[in-house]
Amino acid sequence: MALAIRNKSNRATRLILERASDWTHIIDGVHGVLSRVNAALADPESTGPDPMPYDPVWCDGCDAKAICPNMERLQGRGNIQVQVSKELDLHCQSMLALEHAAKAHGRAKTQVKKYAEGLGLYQASEVGSIRTVVTDQHRVSVEHKGNGRYITIVPLAGDEEESEV
Repeated sequence: MALAIRNKSNRATRLILERASDWTHIIDGVHGVLSRVNAALADPESTGPDPMPYDPVWCDGCDAKAICPNMERLQGRGNIQVQVSKELDLHCQSMLALEHAAKAHGRAKTQVKKYAEGLGLYQASEVGSIRTVVTDQHRVSVEHKGNGRYITIVPLAGDEEESEV
């Protein structure tokens, strides 16, 4: 089997010679796909060949992926690189769960800051000073530093563990 590769930039051609017997599994796969496509195209009643299941080796480099219903469904018109193990699915689930938690944390932090501002904890003060209020379950402090004001929330049940928000 001979393959001629031409560089589009400088038009240099490189010839590759391979034994066809080394690639029979790929040649048979291509032959099967092309046979199904040609049979579907030859039949005037046909709506086209059924799309093959997603295979990153074939589908990612396919010239027809723009019109393939499988690729449109899988990638949403993006560019699929490779499908990988279930480990990535677990990381994605974890990231999305934490993203939701981070958004909820941000909303809660905004509400705490608004409340603290209403209590006067954020009023202008000397650098290094700390203003504090105590609730039934938490101690809320705002420390005035040279580069801003920082809020710290400490649960009163475990006063030794501080959480800087």
